[in-house]
Amino acid sequence: MRRLLAFTFLASTLSACASVPAYLEKPADPSVKVPRVGYQSVAGETKTYRPVGPKGWEDLNRRVAPKS
Repeated sequence: MRRLLAFTFLASTLSACASVPAYLEKPADPSVKVPRVGYQSVAGETKTYRPVGPKGWEDLNRRVAPKS
């Protein structure tokens, strides 16, 4: 148990001496250029599913029939 406690203390002490990685420093830098975020509507490309009037069965059959 004593050995585990000593190892944990040593590991935590050495990790505190390490420098901060560059990828963690960049978010705090206000002078870094970032791309502008554009607005996209959530409902921009939705289709309407409102009821439509009935169509003739001949036209519907011609649309789904194999092309010859």
